[in-house]
Amino acid sequence: MKHSMYGAWCRHNHVTRIPFNSWDNTETRVVQKFVTEQTDMAESGFVENWQNGRSVVECNRHMLNSKHTSDVTFRVGKDEDTVRAHRYVLISRSHVFDAMLCGPLAEKDDIKISDVEADVFSEMLMYLYTDCATVTPENVTGLLYLAKKYAVGGLEKLCLTFLEKSLTPENACLILEQAHMFDEKNLYNKAFKLVPRHGDICFASEGFKYLSHYCFNEAMRSRDLIILPKNAFEAATIWAEAECGRKGREITPNNLRSILGDIVYRIPFTSMDKEFYVDNVVPSGILTDTENVKIWSCLLCPGKDPSPFIRQSGKDFVLFDGHKVFSDVRKAQKGAFGRVNFSCSDDIILNSICLYGRGGGEREFSTCTISRSDNTEMVRERDEVTLRSSEEVLETCQIKRYHLDTPVAITANTDYYIEVEMEKGSPVYVGDGERTSVTAGQCTLHRKCYKTYYTTYHGCCADLIYALEFTRPQS
Repeated sequence: MKHSMYGAWCRHNHVTRIPFNSWDNTETRVVQKFVTEQTDMAESGFVENWQNGRSVVECNRHMLNSKHTSDVTFRVGKDEDTVRAHRYVLISRSHVFDAMLCGPLAEKDDIKISDVEADVFSEMLMYLYTDCATVTPENVTGLLYLAKKYAVGGLEKLCLTFLEKSLTPENACLILEQAHMFDEKNLYNKAFKLVPRHGDICFASEGFKYLSHYCFNEAMRSRDLIILPKNAFEAATIWAEAECGRKGREITPNNLRSILGDIVYRIPFTSMDKEFYVDNVVPSGILTDTENVKIWSCLLCPGKDPSPFIRQSGKDFVLFDGHKVFSDVRKAQKGAFGRVNFSCSDDIILNSICLYGRGGGEREFSTCTISRSDNTEMVRERDEVTLRSSEEVLETCQIKRYHLDTPVAITANTDYYIEVEMEKGSPVYVGDGERTSVTAGQCTLHRKCYKTYYTTYHGCCADLIYALEFTRPQS
């Protein structure tokens, strides 16, 4: 093309055309004049030289944004907004588009895309053209849907990575439902670990009431669910009301009970505050008179059998609101040392301790000691206990549950100390945002922080103890 343009220019300017393989300095100046004039023509608007100096990605982005030579038209969203693209790019990036545009049933007219809005569809096109997309909490669901619909594996992976990295107790229910809807088992499992462990936060989130019946049942039936009884009741009621709306049913006590079904037996009524039960549960009408009598019997006489209702047998005192990385453990000669001082409002049985760790299969904790005092800092009883790991990582920050081989009885209103020692190694997560008073069920734990205490330990002191799991002794 350039050769023919060069020949035409020579004829127009009465210049003898010189073969390229026989140029000297004179001929080079002639050709340079030709190139200069061609560049001047481009810059004058005759031919815009927008490609100059741009990468392939930048050129593709320009083609998409400018609609230059676009040959496919989409009508997108409820308003049928016009979105134009290039057949070649679509076919080269998606076998679904290949079938739509080239197959035996290829679309001949404008293609209607009614299940997403134009801005989300345009962002998917941007990924097809450039391998990049701006994923946000607002568009990630739509992008993931389009990635699966049009078999764009790279965009699907990008969306899933975004969801995993943005997973928090506040949005865990929303992401759980999305993972269930898209059949993403790995993401579902990660979200589901957060939901029961942070029940009070997750059940109070906006996403909880939008859970499907399946996800709602799974969350309510989890044996690891940690939530205040009143919060469980309120969340279940809000979800049932939302489900009535989705099914077009009137919100009545009978319909709410019908929607909840047997899941109502998973609400911990027998651990509720009596006044809350009288003021809120009874007037709701979701329990029969016979069921109310049974619950009242258990509230007045805790030893009564509550079946078919559950009894809150195991709960956790979660000691921190957040997590951070503690890196100095790798510098310490003997690893890291963790200690928590506490007293409890009720008699409890301590069954396991949830501890931060490094991950991997190596041994992490060498000793655990539970001590008791008589309201002074002088330790009167000191016993070393054996911890058994369940190999269950509760959260992404490597929190693991360690069972006590012999459960320890904790006497109400008595000071206790738990000390753990971690062997030296790589950085670990530790607690952040200390909670001085923690309630689980009808028990309250108070953390006590002393200004000084004495130890011969020479490692680094860190908040390694995340939670204490307990049961209440039978009356």
